Amino acid sequence: MDWKQRISQVLSRDDYECQICGSDSADLIVHHKYFKKDKEPWVDYSDEELITLCTECCAFEEKCRAARENGIKELLNSGFTEAEILHKIDWLKNTDAAKQINSSNDILI
Repeated sequence: MDWKQRISQVLSRDDYECQICGSDSADLIVHHKYFKKDKEPWVDYSDEELITLCTECCAFEEKCRAARENGIKELLNSGFTEAEILHKIDWLKNTDAAKQINSSNDILI
């Protein structure tokens, strides 16, 4: 399966909706919940490791990654409201990806 087919498969599985906010906008992307060192982006990831997000929620995810790397101050200064941050952090805490991350070389995004 090539990367275009893989993206289509994940979008279809997620009913063409952002899995955080429920948006069904045209600006949906397939996002890696975390990256595995030395793995191919579309070949070496299971369905559970890929998720459909809108561009806004994807941007939030990227800010969360930066916050984990650079401290929570980065997230608070990113332009998201407190309510958005709390909702999305709550969602992140309850994902299977967050529960499965171990101390290996995987990086949660």
